[in-house]
Amino acid sequence: MIRILLRSMLITAVMMVANTVANAEILEPGAVAIHGFVSQGYMQSSSRNFFAETSQGTFELNEMGINFITHMPAHHLRLGLQLFARDLGQIGNDQVFLDWAVAEYRWRDWLGFSAGKIKVPHGLYNETRDVDMLRTNIFLPQSVYNESWRDVIAANKGVGIFGNFPLMKFGRISYRAQTGTVEIDSHSGPALHFNDQVPRDLPTSAEKIHVEHGHVASLQWLTPLESLRLGCSFWSLAFKADMDTRRLPIDTDFSLDAESYTLSAEYTFENLILAAEYMRIYWKIFPTNRRLLPLAPGFVPEFYTQGYYGSATYRLASAFEAGCYYAEYFPDDFDREGRTQEFFHRAWLKDACLSARLDLNEYWTIKMEGHLMNGSAILLNADNPDGFGTNPHWFLFAAKITFSF
Repeated sequence: MIRILLRSMLITAVMMVANTVANAEILEPGAVAIHGFVSQGYMQSSSRNFFAETSQGTFELNEMGINFITHMPAHHLRLGLQLFARDLGQIGNDQVFLDWAVAEYRWRDWLGFSAGKIKVPHGLYNETRDVDMLRTNIFLPQSVYNESWRDVIAANKGVGIFGNFPLMKFGRISYRAQTGTVEIDSHSGPALHFNDQVPRDLPTSAEKIHVEHGHVASLQWLTPLESLRLGCSFWSLAFKADMDTRRLPIDTDFSLDAESYTLSAEYTFENLILAAEYMRIYWKIFPTNRRLLPLAPGFVPEFYTQGYYGSATYRLASAFEAGCYYAEYFPDDFDREGRTQEFFHRAWLKDACLSARLDLNEYWTIKMEGHLMNGSAILLNADNPDGFGTNPHWFLFAAKITFSF
């Protein structure tokens, strides 16, 4: 009941603020800019469930948020926060939470300080991932922007530094570095993903997940071409999971360390945007009680995941845009054929996506996209309790309408 009330209050607030500020402009320093969005989507897949019961068709695809931002140039300050809720099958369930809240002090162009719940600069698009109006696709390429990990790399609660350096005729470099922690709910996407890392023959799941630390760094170079930007980003997380061990012969928890490296490139030419990214993550997962290992002989405690994609979007008319991408993801780079998997095609996901976007006006956008899928690597066991079958090929359709102001 409380969750439904909070969701209703957030939607009402977005609509009321939209009516108030739709024709207003923020001109004076210290004034508060208010923006928000509400979206509703639909998904259907030919087989298997993509983070929800998509094989039956589902409307469990929605997002809503409202943010408040103010600038104080005389004091070199920027303050802002966003309330956010989303639903994607078992993930989110429309619980309203503080998505980000940050105070930034820019001492010089080359050095600023930030504190609060700070957006994580993972890849090119993670910091703007909530802003549906800024992209053509409904889903970013899952090889780099996995939906089940969205909550854990959305924002880091801590402190950071940032700045940019002009390089004269060589363009400009910007940087960010952060350290802090992340809150993970035991029913969130990261927790469901963590449970998938535990061998299926061990009857246990995470009851609570603690993030001991989170470190983030990024570097972007706006080249002299101006339309070309190159970047690299890094994040490192250390987890400890309290496990439900009532059905195990021994008590244990799990520790997990993850280190991610991403290389990015984006080129813009008139109405065309080309992008490509490559990500590699090193995982290390161990039970705190090593006597558990003989009970799961197929358990792989250390492995690398690898993902990459190439994309293109083109604005065909003032109100219509089309895009496509091809992405590949391998959860264990040393087992690309699925030799150690119960279902062999769990060893990869290859996604060919075609998207279309129609802007009805400056506030309303409609999107549709199709995904030709090969493999089932990122899909969750919790969404597919009957397994994944023998055919690696399947199709996903998604549609979405968004109101934004």
